[in-house]
Amino acid sequence: MPLYKKIFAISLLASLAGPALAETTIGGYGELQYNNLEANGTDQKQIDFHRFVLEFGHDFNDHIRFFSEVELEHALVETGAPGAVELEQAYIQIDLDDTSSLTTGVFLLPIGIINETHEPTTYYGVERNPVEHDIIPAT
Repeated sequence: MPLYKKIFAISLLASLAGPALAETTIGGYGELQYNNLEANGTDQKQIDFHRFVLEFGHDFNDHIRFFSEVELEHALVETGAPGAVELEQAYIQIDLDDTSSLTTGVFLLPIGIINETHEPTTYYGVERNPVEHDIIPAT
């Protein structure tokens, strides 16, 4: 069965299961990089499934929410390989009133412009530039 049919079936079951599952969200994104470099007379062609992220969320009610992200990097996780599996975010957010909320768990701190905009669509080129990757601490 194609992936889109599986996703449709899961969303249909969730909507039929009642309000508890109707407030659950499943999402994600991925980043595939292709580099075609010519250096010192050699062709270096490389494809890297840089990251695959699954997002899960649930609204318990109008005031309490859960959100999580699990990330697989470089499509390979083994000793000596560059890959990793990470729990990037997993937190509960509770609205205290109309202007304040409490967030607890593992989440990205909104410090600086780079931490908030660390996704592939917010930097120029295939790879992050060296300043954002090596010098300025971010995710």
